[in-house]
Amino acid sequence: MNPSFFMRTLVMLTGWLAASNLWASGMQPEKLRCELLENPLGIDAAQPRLSWILSSTARGQRQTAYEIQVASSAENLRPGRADFWDSGKVVSDQSAFIPYAGAPPASGQHCYWRVRVWDEDGKPSRFSANASFEMGLLKPDDWQAQWIGNTTDVDAKPAPMFRREFSLGGKIKQARAYLCGLGYGELRINGQQVGDRCLDPGYTRYDKRVLYVTLDITPLLKGGKNTVGVVLGNGWFNVQARAA
Repeated sequence: MNPSFFMRTLVMLTGWLAASNLWASGMQPEKLRCELLENPLGIDAAQPRLSWILSSTARGQRQTAYEIQVASSAENLRPGRADFWDSGKVVSDQSAFIPYAGAPPASGQHCYWRVRVWDEDGKPSRFSANASFEMGLLKPDDWQAQWIGNTTDVDAKPAPMFRREFSLGGKIKQARAYLCGLGYGELRINGQQVGDRCLDPGYTRYDKRVLYVTLDITPLLKGGKNTVGVVLGNGWFNVQARAA
């Protein structure tokens, strides 16, 4: 074997490994969460808390700063165009429960966000993949609905069922359903169950507050006639257990 060829190969290989290690030493923020949820709908905190997890192929790395950008659209998450909030570079190792500090979001506002971090050597990461969160109904005036059923009769066995037809014209861009049931509720649009959760909404002190869930019903709607149905369950609101 030619010794000079071997040395050149060794030098080139060593240089490639050094470049690879340099690239791998940077951290990357991943698994973005808002209020511990992934791309949630119906957030009703005035200052939603944002979190992320750091990944790195190098040992002993740590975050020394971060920058959060929040915008009204994914297109606006570009340098200088984050129209809701750009934190700028914040010197901090915190990566959890950072409160949103931008313009107060409106009810139903959909927000897109991303983050980048700086490592212990002062090198910035790439921006994370985009994440999002959507605000719920923040003011009492946002609620225009009325209660359509109520009973405290523990002998009422059948689950109340409600059904209504409605018509839509034009193309549907986005649609949300806000469901508040005393006990449990199951929503169906055009015969299809909305979501995959059971025993929803969660238990609460019904004499103090009621909970609601926000559901994306966009793909279930169609132009023309649609049907909405709701089945209610007693849950802990209308408990039917009796003493022996």
